[in-house]
Amino acid sequence: TAGSYAYGGGLFLSSGYASNLVVVGNTAQAGHFGYGYGGGIYVASGTAMNCRVEGNTVRGSMTGYGYHAYGGGLFVAGGQVLNILAGSNRVERRPDQTGTNWNVTYGLGGGIYLSAGTLVNATVVDNLAVSNNPSGTAGGGLYQTGGTAANCIVYYNLSNAAAPGPDNYLG
Repeated sequence: TAGSYAYGGGLFLSSGYASNLVVVGNTAQAGHFGYGYGGGIYVASGTAMNCRVEGNTVRGSMTGYGYHAYGGGLFVAGGQVLNILAGSNRVERRPDQTGTNWNVTYGLGGGIYLSAGTLVNATVVDNLAVSNNPSGTAGGGLYQTGGTAANCIVYYNLSNAAAPGPDNYLG
């Protein structure tokens, strides 16, 4: 997807049920002065269950400064996410036409960004979150500001965060 704000490069789930999906190689690319949410899946409501979410990317604005990218694999704003593998996803800066990286002030949740809803039985591995601002980067694996996460394995994830750590961030 592309536009000022990009939601769910592979799937935007606003209700209902999505099960046994393989969501691979998608990109949510924010447009001019925009934000990107969920490179693989954006869950607003409903249930996503038994899915593999791998090799997806979310990017901030292609122009300008101070724009954000959240949830390389998934952005969970509501609903339920059950039995998910989120691996090798990225939150990243987008290079401009000259190859120079534009500023992404916040790069959060390389694997999953959880702001509301429920995340249960997730394996979050080998994800990456980067931005031009290390103090605005966190949660190489999981970045949580709300909702509930239970019985999750989060390992071998990286970010260029100054703090609070590479794998998890609970805000």
